[in-house]
Amino acid sequence: MAPSPRGPMLNPEYPRETILGPILFLIYLNDHSSNIILSSSIKMFTDDTKVYREITDFENDARALQTDIDRLANWATLWPLRFNPEKCELMCITHSRDRSVPSYTMGPRITPVKCTKDLGVLIFSDLSWSAQVHAVVHKANRILGVIYRILGPSNVEAFSTLYKSLVRPVLEYAAPVWCPYLVKDILALENVQRRASRLAIRSKKRRYGV
Repeated sequence: MAPSPRGPMLNPEYPRETILGPILFLIYLNDHSSNIILSSSIKMFTDDTKVYREITDFENDARALQTDIDRLANWATLWPLRFNPEKCELMCITHSRDRSVPSYTMGPRITPVKCTKDLGVLIFSDLSWSAQVHAVVHKANRILGVIYRILGPSNVEAFSTLYKSLVRPVLEYAAPVWCPYLVKDILALENVQRRASRLAIRSKKRRYGV
């Protein structure tokens, strides 16, 4: 069917992937969690999958988790959606002094890591958030500097609008997850807001010739 002068014509026999693609993908993966995993827990977000389990009995729980990983890998092979072993990671979250990690495989051995990024949040195996705070502060300050260099000292209203729309979302993204409890991390975040206030006040003073 040829396109019309006003744009592509819709063919009812074929779904438009930009509209139905995500829905069809979810339908395709509908039994991914309900019928495959036996005893572990699973979380999915688009094409990312996380399988996790509390390890209380080192031998039996580790074996059960490996069984679920094997069933997941077999399901993926059956429905040509194979996992990429190079992108699979293993993290053991614990405050115990015993940091030994069982070995898990999905074909090759799954690489154990102490830090991973999940939906833009840095997660460490000891659930410390200082690195996440540092990354957020660095990104927010970089954006703040760009805004000030572009606008200069003459437009405090635009500066305020851009701060609220570009910098605050960086500071607040997923904050309930990584909300800092260390004083140094709290001060680092507050310093970004203090810097923005100083820049805004300086802009206002220069604007009115003070």
